[in-house]
Amino acid sequence: MSGWLKVLAYGAGGVAVVGLAALVALQERLVYVPVLPGLARAYPITPARLRLSYEDVWLRAADGVRLHSWFIRHSPTCRGPKLLNCVVRSPWSTLDIVGEVKQPILFLSGLQDELVPPSHMTMLYDKAVEHNRNCRFVDFPSGMHMDTWMSGGDRYWRAIQLFLDQYAPEVQSRDASFKSEIAEDDEAAD
Repeated sequence: MSGWLKVLAYGAGGVAVVGLAALVALQERLVYVPVLPGLARAYPITPARLRLSYEDVWLRAADGVRLHSWFIRHSPTCRGPKLLNCVVRSPWSTLDIVGEVKQPILFLSGLQDELVPPSHMTMLYDKAVEHNRNCRFVDFPSGMHMDTWMSGGDRYWRAIQLFLDQYAPEVQSRDASFKSEIAEDDEAAD
């Protein structure tokens, strides 16, 4: 009997190792939905298919292109990813190129971020501010990778608003009607 348990344990371990190796090797394909020019934009994985509560959101880019996205309500009990953070990799060398960015940059850093260490955010900011005086850094002591927007509360949204007011004031005039629509929706909800 112990022979069967040994075989079962080794088999389960083997499956776990192969699964982990496949996850590491294919992680970019699991995160990004590739869309090639000229092909139909099909989204096989949607919030509806995953039975998530969501809203369709349509945005218009500065060049007039309409972009579709989803607003997925975040569950406060979910504290962000923890599994396999040590093997997640990024093909971008942000530290090498952040100094080349000339546009204003707002760094929002959750000090409890379990995926991007706060020290990495500080290094990015230090490198960017050497060549770009239009950088702002705001940290949030209880913010994690996926919930800084929530744990930061009003301070988080105020930091974004102040940044946009300072560096993108022309957007306010174009979006005034949109903001009034949001205000009307808020009033109707109350």
